[in-house]
Amino acid sequence: VTVRLAGSAGHGTSSDSGRVEIQKSGVYGTVCDDNWDTNAAKVICRQLGFADALVAVGKAFFGKGKGPVWLDNVACTGDESRIQDCKHAGWGLHNCGHGEDAGVFCTRTPVNKIQEPAGKKLQMHSPTFLPLCVYTNRQLECTLVLTQVDN
Repeated sequence: VTVRLAGSAGHGTSSDSGRVEIQKSGVYGTVCDDNWDTNAAKVICRQLGFADALVAVGKAFFGKGKGPVWLDNVACTGDESRIQDCKHAGWGLHNCGHGEDAGVFCTRTPVNKIQEPAGKKLQMHSPTFLPLCVYTNRQLECTLVLTQVDN
């Protein structure tokens, strides 16, 4: 099983974002967005060599894929090494069309990593950051928002 990110639909995809596609038995297919969440996105991003996920998107945000819908009802804890290790309905078993293809925005920096100010130790509580995303001019722009700091 191989995973890649594909598509654009005018959303400015780069190597760190796109529609999730899985190759099984030599055929690429997609993942349905039913139950698709940040935990599943984290698994995909780490499987692709990124540090973390910023956002999980659905409804074919990066355009409709082709081929089979390989996975549906994906339920990850976020600790799995591979997307196929997450619970799912079974390979090729789905109630989706490509209008429900799942996608991700990955990041090379861990989402909960922060630079400490000089001389001050911060105690961070999970989740440290949450993504705040705005969709304008056919582009998704995200920033990380600090949610809690105790000194």
